[in-house]
Amino acid sequence: MDAASNKSEAPREDVPQPALAESSAALTQVVDDLSAQQQAADWLISEMLKGRTPEELETELQATGWTPEEASDLVEKVRRHTRRERGVLTRADVVRQADKSYRKSMTGGWFVAFPSLSAAFRLLYALGNFATLGRFRRGAAKPDRDEK
Repeated sequence: MDAASNKSEAPREDVPQPALAESSAALTQVVDDLSAQQQAADWLISEMLKGRTPEELETELQATGWTPEEASDLVEKVRRHTRRERGVLTRADVVRQADKSYRKSMTGGWFVAFPSLSAAFRLLYALGNFATLGRFRRGAAKPDRDEK
């Protein structure tokens, strides 16, 4: 770029430009496997939402030509992606709710100047957290297999 005029320079003739045929030949060797994965993922999502198990879907993918590793990875990604739609409750969801309640109890207000009132409000929120955890423990949603 020319600093004084802010205009880009035209390509010089002495710099060799790659031949168009060479660059297009290289692009023909690129394999597009994302469309096949996306189609399989869309099918897996619809099947999981119908209630089929991941193991059953994984064996079906392997029967159609997917390698065991590819099938396992794809089913696992879709299983994690569809948790909320399937009604699965994870530890992260429970912790997020408890953390939200805890943070709400620790926010400052006019009662911060009165330690006993502040402690009483924190106690009420802690009891609310225990009640929330009890609802989750009683089985508010279907369990999911080994959460990490």
